[in-house]
Amino acid sequence: YKIPEGTFNFSDGWLTKVFKRNNLKSRYTYGESASVDITTESIQSEISKIQNILKDYTAENILNFDETGLFYQQAPRRTICSEPLGGLKNSKKRLTVGLLCNATGTYKGHPIVIGNSKHPKCFDTRARLLAKTAVGNTHHVEYHHSPKAWMTLEIFTLYVKKLDAAFRRQGRNVALLLDNASVHKITLKLTNIVLVFLPANTTSKLQALDAGIIANFKAHFRAAQYDRALSQYLTSQLNNPYEMDQVQAMIYIATAWKKVNPETIANCWRH
Repeated sequence: YKIPEGTFNFSDGWLTKVFKRNNLKSRYTYGESASVDITTESIQSEISKIQNILKDYTAENILNFDETGLFYQQAPRRTICSEPLGGLKNSKKRLTVGLLCNATGTYKGHPIVIGNSKHPKCFDTRARLLAKTAVGNTHHVEYHHSPKAWMTLEIFTLYVKKLDAAFRRQGRNVALLLDNASVHKITLKLTNIVLVFLPANTTSKLQALDAGIIANFKAHFRAAQYDRALSQYLTSQLNNPYEMDQVQAMIYIATAWKKVNPETIANCWRH
């Protein structure tokens, strides 16, 4: 649509119709995919090598693992109100969450959660039970710790070792797609997993978990968090109803991951 030159006046209705005819909306921008060029010769060469490896695997046996940071006490940045409303101080309580799924959405590994404390005060018997579940149980989480609550080479090595053993018991061979972060460069000899590393700085374009799966998981987590906050506010008038302990966050992480459906996962793999 060509906007007239010079000074002009237009009504809200005119502007609304222009937006509607041209499918214009106010949108958030996500990630860094707009700045990634995967058409270069070197990247295309790497992609061809990856495709050559993956051709020996069915979609059910092609997996992707990735981590994301989760500020589990974070209050929403926007709200609806009739007058100006003061916000809450941003919480810096953070966990790293690792997610694993295959290309069809028929397999979702249990979430791995990394905090900065070996034994958080809130960890009672129920929390420890959650933390020590077997690989493959999508209803629970596996807990680890590191000083900054980040993934480490040691944690990832232990995780993949357990995963490899589980697939070995099943007689299943899989290809595991990863970004090329140094913490993923394990030296462990694996029998049933082949690690396939994506080219540097291309995961926002090539990695399924970055294509909407993680965003969908976080949306489910926030929905549970905000429902709880509303209930807390209505019943006890807390100063900050968004606060929760790490046990509650881990329960919501497990629940949110369960709610990510196979169709969503499969669609993101096809991006």
